[in-house]
Amino acid sequence: MTKLSKPLFVLLLGMTATEAAELSQQFSPKWNWSYHGEVAAVEKEIKVTSAGNQILTNVSADGKYQGAPLIATKEKFSDVHLKMEFMVPKGSNSGVYFMGRYEIQILDSFGKPKAGLGDLGGLYQRWDDQRNPKGFEGVAPKVNAAKPAGEWQTMEVIFRAPRFAENGAKTHHAKFLNVLINGQLVHENQVAKGPTRSGKYLGESADATDATTDTCTINALSATMPSDITMISADRIKSVRIAPFILS
Repeated sequence: MTKLSKPLFVLLLGMTATEAAELSQQFSPKWNWSYHGEVAAVEKEIKVTSAGNQILTNVSADGKYQGAPLIATKEKFSDVHLKMEFMVPKGSNSGVYFMGRYEIQILDSFGKPKAGLGDLGGLYQRWDDQRNPKGFEGVAPKVNAAKPAGEWQTMEVIFRAPRFAENGAKTHHAKFLNVLINGQLVHENQVAKGPTRSGKYLGESADATDATTDTCTINALSATMPSDITMISADRIKSVRIAPFILS
């Protein structure tokens, strides 16, 4: 996820597979996030077309961009099944961090003959300033399934959290069992060996306290590291459904 000059984002989220909760109940409050009824993408801008509370976005009622921080779910997840509907304006760059650590990329990738790790559906790269090259282990989607900017698109992910032994040693990496973009399979049984670049939380641990990007701390993590799902404050996302479940 690279930095944007004007990141835009919209969300509608459900916490069970069959019943959606109010957006305000699902995300930790953050400044400069607003609720609207409907929006539309016009070139690189978001336009609010009706009032309401079905969409969460970082533009004001008159469509002015509001710089906003990452937004994260209140509920913590380990193994999780996420369904999301999203729309991106032209040139947009965003992403979804599972457990605040492992990013599946959102990008305006329509029309590219071959998708890279930074395109829609890609598993974003890890980063180490001491390595050459510094970026490593990113994985491109199997196909470029992106629709044109301004159209609603879907992402569905079945994610398995990393596993740890009683002594704290990691026994299994995080794994994306399935990632579908607009109904097309872009990853299957794809391992994420560590947090990807610019994640909200640092490192992996069975029970250690992790520092966040704003120097706050979170509670000790369980053996499967339950944590929030973090949305980059870019583009727009409508209709997200998150259902926690347990994998053996």
